[in-house]
Amino acid sequence: MTTGPTTTDWHTQDGSTWATVAAEAGSRVFASCICNAGAVAERVRSLEGPLTVVACGERWPDGSLRPCVEDLLGAGALLCRLPGSRSPEAESAVDAWLAAESRGLARTLAACGSARELRAKGHEEDVTYASEHDVSAVVPVLADGRFVPAAALG
Repeated sequence: MTTGPTTTDWHTQDGSTWATVAAEAGSRVFASCICNAGAVAERVRSLEGPLTVVACGERWPDGSLRPCVEDLLGAGALLCRLPGSRSPEAESAVDAWLAAESRGLARTLAACGSARELRAKGHEEDVTYASEHDVSAVVPVLADGRFVPAAALG
């Protein structure tokens, strides 16, 4: 993630679908990943009510769901910083995060399917960046159909 201009296209086909569905249901939607989990946790910690975290995954070329470890770990990186009770699914994401942190996050992510695909396409730097924990203070929030830095909304 970058601090860039006031808007950033954070969408993926699957992530944007989930974000839109949640927003249409009246939820406040934030985007979090390994790179900004600490900043997002700090922002949402003060919100009242339940919190839903969705590790969106990816899509196979045929449109079917393709779960991905980087989204599971990103969810765990966020959830481990938040107080309160957790579902078994949330606990599993936290456990996966803590295990990856213990083994070495960069090593864990470098071995996953998405990383192998990115390297094969010549995008090694994307793999490296995706494994950088808490390097971004940007907290993207969905507003008027696009993600903008929460700081820009006041």
